[in-house]
Amino acid sequence: MSWVYTLAGHEVELRDPRPSQVVISDIAHHLSLINRFNGATTRPYSVAEHLLLVSEIGERELRLSVHGQLAALLHAAHLTWLGDIAEPVRAELGDAWRVIESRFAAQVRACFGVAAASAAHRAVIEQADRMAIATARRDLLPVGARPWPGHENVNAVTWANLADAGRARFEPSDWRQAFMDRYAELDFARNEATARWLGRKGSH
Repeated sequence: MSWVYTLAGHEVELRDPRPSQVVISDIAHHLSLINRFNGATTRPYSVAEHLLLVSEIGERELRLSVHGQLAALLHAAHLTWLGDIAEPVRAELGDAWRVIESRFAAQVRACFGVAAASAAHRAVIEQADRMAIATARRDLLPVGARPWPGHENVNAVTWANLADAGRARFEPSDWRQAFMDRYAELDFARNEATARWLGRKGSH
């Protein structure tokens, strides 16, 4: 078997994912149910929640444009079909993981029109991702958990507390809706910004 199911009923071929099967509702649903860090957190912490935090860090801390914020929100959306594998395990898998991850990540970027933004803002998105990981390590992982290589000197954000009781009460359906809402907000803002740019360009 070389395909996986999605909530929408798609049978997505791992060797040849089709654009028609890459839909935001599947992404939001699956990622709201897939836990980060192999579940080694004090409460369920989903990929959807993580990506929302990465996008917000990009906006609040790193001044990413709406294009960059959308790319940040979707930068790990390929885990919808692959699941979230801990970094040390990915390193052990080596090229096998990198090949399939690249295949699905490229399909997501193409389907949602964020390929250019992902390339232009790659370093900033990676920094926002590391800051989100540092925040989760501070708030949700066991005390004294060692940072992974490359994460040693990354600061957690001060304005988010992932151990907050309000966050802990959120259900997967809440994170799914929050992801959908953030996507809709950023997609609208991205299209508005593009339209303004085209209007200015056409006036010259």
